[in-house]
Amino acid sequence: MLAQRKIMKETTLGIVLQASLFCENKKYFIKEVWGEYIETALAPHFKNLTIAAPINTSKKTFKFQTYDFQLSNISIMELSINENYSLKINDFQDIINSLFLLYQLVKSYDLIWIFMPTYRGMVTSFFCRILKKPYITYLGVDWSELPSNTTLNAYLKYFMQKIIVKGSQFAIVAGEKLYNKFNSYKTPIFAAVPAIKLKKEDVYYRHDAFLNETIYCLYVGGLMYRKGVFYLIQAMREIIDQNFSIILNIAGIGEQESEIRKMVEDLGIRNNVNFLGYIPNGPELYQIYRYSDVFILPSLCEGFPKVLYESLAHGVPIITTPVGGIPYLMKHERNCLLIPVESSEDIAKAVIRLRNDEDLRKRLIRNGYETILKILENTTVSQVRELLKQYNLSKL
Repeated sequence: MLAQRKIMKETTLGIVLQASLFCENKKYFIKEVWGEYIETALAPHFKNLTIAAPINTSKKTFKFQTYDFQLSNISIMELSINENYSLKINDFQDIINSLFLLYQLVKSYDLIWIFMPTYRGMVTSFFCRILKKPYITYLGVDWSELPSNTTLNAYLKYFMQKIIVKGSQFAIVAGEKLYNKFNSYKTPIFAAVPAIKLKKEDVYYRHDAFLNETIYCLYVGGLMYRKGVFYLIQAMREIIDQNFSIILNIAGIGEQESEIRKMVEDLGIRNNVNFLGYIPNGPELYQIYRYSDVFILPSLCEGFPKVLYESLAHGVPIITTPVGGIPYLMKHERNCLLIPVESSEDIAKAVIRLRNDEDLRKRLIRNGYETILKILENTTVSQVRELLKQYNLSKL
């Protein structure tokens, strides 16, 4: 690990984002949860803060990215590289330009905050080592366990991720699984306090669900293969075939939405599936949670998804898969039902089980409140502030 150094009152921070920004009329927008994280948890501790990220001008993207930066000490560095988890660049000049900008960012700033996993984050960490600049890693998901990885890819990403974390001043990781994976390193590892908007006053109390003849299921998230949505759609067909009345509400958009809509049509369940589009975190989304009987997240991989916190807070029984950090907080038959991945049959069985077992439903709801109230005792702002002070990395 790079030697710790005391950075005094005029500290500057460079941030390398995992996600892209939306730009319109020279204004930049980000997903609300990360905009608030940057402006409330990070920006107050630094003289200047520059965010390096790819720029997106698609109106569809804007549905996700609605947070407008307000603080005057925040600036944006536009990168040509546009990637999520893999690097697919046709224009070699774009790569060179982006690498140069990342090098300049590391060279010009006192401290670098890298949101992983991305290749640009990996490259930035190497620049930090070369220039002997301290950096902090925020790891939201295990890079080596993404479904899109080949065996070789997974091994290489595991090795690179290990190097990146070891070089950090400290690392913040999402979920207990990642914490346990890296906690044996000399680098200090901290489990992330969830970057969620929920407060204790947002918690909605109810004793039971499934109070009507029709079962109201909810999915909130991206419409993509790794979220297991195709298995969820198939499960709806299987439940209907057992003569249950059921509605699935889907709140989200994504690159595979057209394929999912086609599957709904092909299965003849168009009247049973509602595509609500992207709904920002807030009162409208919270109302949808409250009217739902069960929340289903059949992901193939995760860090720890924020939608599970939201479901717990609104008294919605949860069906999910034991991937990533999920099983470290979510316990089978205590605060959720855990099912195998890639199994529409198990989704259907779990929904019907909840429908028929009142004691189980009430137990999941009751224990869910206990789980979320403990989590809401801490905030990301206080965690980041204390870590920056502890490692002498801010002006405070």
